Amino acid sequence: MKVSQSVSQSVSQSVSQSVSQSVSQSVSQSVSQSVSQSA
Repeated sequence: MKVSQSVSQSVSQSVSQSVSQSVSQSVSQSVSQSVSQSA
């Protein structure tokens, strides 16, 4: 049980990190594009 819990925690952490990174990248890209277009 302990091993499965640690594995599930590490997997969920890595997934959440990758999702947050992709979201932040897409948001920053869209913001920079809109700023460059307006400028």
